[in-house]
Amino acid sequence: MSCLSSHRIHPGFFLETLKERGDLIEINLGSAKLLLVHHPDGVRHVMQDHARNYGKGSMWVAIRKMVGNGLLGSEGEVWLRQRRLMQPAFHRQRLGGLATAMTGTIAENAR
Repeated sequence: MSCLSSHRIHPGFFLETLKERGDLIEINLGSAKLLLVHHPDGVRHVMQDHARNYGKGSMWVAIRKMVGNGLLGSEGEVWLRQRRLMQPAFHRQRLGGLATAMTGTIAENAR
């Protein structure tokens, strides 16, 4: 058992930490720095209103080798094509069934 798996972290810990640090958090990873946008207005600015201005960054070159060029690893037109292919699976009528399945799985794993 690893040291990480032997300790349970409260699920809200990460969000509580974000509240203490503010709406825009810089994460230093040594050779790379990430900005974590925490406030809903900032997320909307980056993810919806100005999404074409923001790329995933150079660290995704390495990550893409692990995850491939699907929805998670792609950008631009490739990402849009992948997203449109998946969109019917997330229709409002299907989300109810997904939520039920996720709630059941979470309840089983929480025991």
